Formats: sequence, C-alpha cells, structure tokens
Amino acid sequence: MVASSDLACGSGRLTIPLARSGLQVTGGDLSATMLEHARRSAEAQAVQLDLVQLDMRHFDLNGRTFDTTIVAVNSVLHLHSLDDFKGFFQSVARHLSPKGRLVFDAFFPNVAMLSSDPDRRQLVGAIVHDTQGKIIVEETLRYEPLTQISHVDWYWSTSAKKDFWRTPLQVRNIFPQEMPLLIASGGLRLVDRFGDFDRSPLAAGSARQVCVCADQG
Repeated sequence: MVASSDLACGSGRLTIPLARSGLQVTGGDLSATMLEHARRSAEAQAVQLDLVQLDMRHFDLNGRTFDTTIVAVNSVLHLHSLDDFKGFFQSVARHLSPKGRLVFDAFFPNVAMLSSDPDRRQLVGAIVHDTQGKIIVEETLRYEPLTQISHVDWYWSTSAKKDFWRTPLQVRNIFPQEMPLLIASGGLRLVDRFGDFDRSPLAAGSARQVCVCADQG
C-alpha cells in the first residue's frame, strides 16, 4: 500500500478523501483542535486515519517514510523565515522514501496586489452558511518587502451584522526564482513546477506554483 502524509492537514479536508481512495495516510498538524475535527470526521465516514500533532518545521516520526508528502492550499506560506523553510524541507527529506516526492502549492505573488492601499478592502468571496445565511468575506493587505510577509485581515459580514468576525493572517510570499533555493536549502530539489493543478506550464500570468520535489541524490 502506498504510504502518504498530509502536512498541515487541518480538519482532514484532503486527508480523508486520500485515505478513502486506498492510500495509507498520516495527517499531521500543529493544532490539536483541528486534528480532533479530522478525527471525528474520519470516524463519521468510517475512514481509518493516522493523525499526529507536529510542527512541520521540525518533526521526527521515528524512521517512518512516505512515498508522497502533500502540503496543500498555500500552507507552506505560513512559514516565514529562512530557518523555517530549511527545517521544513529537511524534516520532509528525512521522511521520504528513496523515490518519494513532496508536492505542495504556493500562490504566485501578485505585485499589483502587494502594492495596493493597505486600508482598502477587497472582496475575497462569499459563502452560504446553514444558519447565518450569506456571508461576505473581505480582506485588507499590508506588505512588508524586507520580510516578504503579507499581513492580511479577513472581515466576515452578513446582511444583518457587519464585521462580526476578523481573521488575521501572516503569509509569506515566495517569488519564482527564490523557490528552488529554499527547497535546496533543506536537501531537496525541484523536479517539476506547474502554473496550476491542471499541470499547465508556469507562466507570468499563473495564479500559483505547484511544486514537485525529490531528494537531491
């Protein structure tokens, strides 16, 4: 059976479908609360999951190795410093099988967005909640060019209650020429990089960088 790990797995949104497809999946996350959500969801769907609380910047699973390690939905961008990335890639490298692959995505930095007015709100999207009805999400963004970190605030509103919730985020931007260097700092190499999940080539207008990495050897 193919062994896979899903880091920053959260509530198991991807971990559970991967396990249901027949993979042997280990989900890892820093948050015990999110892991408990994943555990309950997996039990409700009769899916067997191995869930581990860990910090993906430095973890050791006692010699276990994986054929594929996945880090989805921009989760690597919650790492900020060069040491964070080095520790993450080193930890993943220690846990990859000889022909194993690390696959992750990171959005392609949008220079126009990074230079926008930090007080101006932009629409992120809308969802329909079971009890709250339609919820609108807006964001403001303040970019620090020296650290390459975007300080983002998400504002959640309904028609009856504006800004009933605020979610602060600190997201690292990784520019295309920087990406291979960060990967190499932890003992891995960039094997493939695509501009989207459809495996289209990375181009100036791409929305994201989908990276496939392997051991340097």
